[in-house]
Amino acid sequence: MPSLASLVQACGTATVPSEGGVVDLALAAAASATSFARTWSGPVDVYAIVSSVRSRKGAAQEGQQEAEQGEVVCEEACLVAAAGTDQPAPKEHSSEGRFAPYRRGLRRHEAPAYVIYPYVTRGYTSGGSYTRCLRAAFEWHAETLNAWTMVFGCALSACLLNHAISSLRTAGASGGGSFWRGVPDEAPFWIMTAAVFLHAPWSIGFHLFRGIVSQLLTLGISWFVYDSWWALTLNMVAAIITAQVATMDIWALPADYRRHRGGQVAFVGCIAACYWWPMGVQAAQDLWAWRGAAGLGPLAAGAAGLPSLAASVYTVGALVALAFGAATFALGVPERLLPGVFDTVGFSHQWMHVGASAAHVFEYLFVLEMWRRRTAAHAGA
Repeated sequence: MPSLASLVQACGTATVPSEGGVVDLALAAAASATSFARTWSGPVDVYAIVSSVRSRKGAAQEGQQEAEQGEVVCEEACLVAAAGTDQPAPKEHSSEGRFAPYRRGLRRHEAPAYVIYPYVTRGYTSGGSYTRCLRAAFEWHAETLNAWTMVFGCALSACLLNHAISSLRTAGASGGGSFWRGVPDEAPFWIMTAAVFLHAPWSIGFHLFRGIVSQLLTLGISWFVYDSWWALTLNMVAAIITAQVATMDIWALPADYRRHRGGQVAFVGCIAACYWWPMGVQAAQDLWAWRGAAGLGPLAAGAAGLPSLAASVYTVGALVALAFGAATFALGVPERLLPGVFDTVGFSHQWMHVGASAAHVFEYLFVLEMWRRRTAAHAGA
């Protein structure tokens, strides 16, 4: 049976390693500690063991980094040995109670699998209580700009809402710009901004409510496009089904599963297609009306009663912005091309948020253009 002295001797030897032998001696000390833990029948004074180990530190050369590493490994081995006996080592108590200690500045191999981005090498965080993680929004790490771009998106949507409401009130709008008789024309703009404000906290919490947002955006964007309940209802049903299928698919994944980015873009793209669809329908109608007027000038086209192409421009703008965000996210650029350079600023997830915000601007402008067009049509009727 190994004696206490032999264990201390093994640990003490590891604190004064020969040149290049730190790992081997540390492993030998750990093996001795494990053997001792399995065969020792009496109580172990872990602090006596550690104190004895530390008393040999003076034998090591001062400032030698390898010696310090060997000592740490040895002490951990001794604590593990004591933990397997009748007198366990005392547990560390975190100031955050039941939460794991908050850590930041982690490198890729140190971070949990579910927070890792494919080509981001450092700047990760882990653990912490709710309040500690909230304070982390004001610290610099890989998720800082991801959170603040969503805050910026909310502020941008609020400004767009204010602009739309001001435009409607200046024009003296009330209701009737669409088939929603008696419903204020401000309603779709409130709905679109509500979608952003609903999405933002859950985006910061990793996009758990993505499905609800797509349904609200579909309702807001299609408000002045369709002329009947049937068309809008079919579009809404498609958005609901697509969003729920995608959401259930996400919930069914194991916690540590990393979906291929191309697959993520595919199912999110299906959701985006549902709320972009009304814009595409309107753009197709406008371009169809213009098909025989290619040689006409702007004034002649206006006199001929052709629709403005503004809605088509906003439709293409939203599509390009969404495609830009999807492409940068799927390809992992630019961090894939220059590893370590864009770990906290400018990596693909942040550009995806920028693309989504730009698409939201085009969507707002589209709805405002369609309100103006429908209002003018009803006024001239």
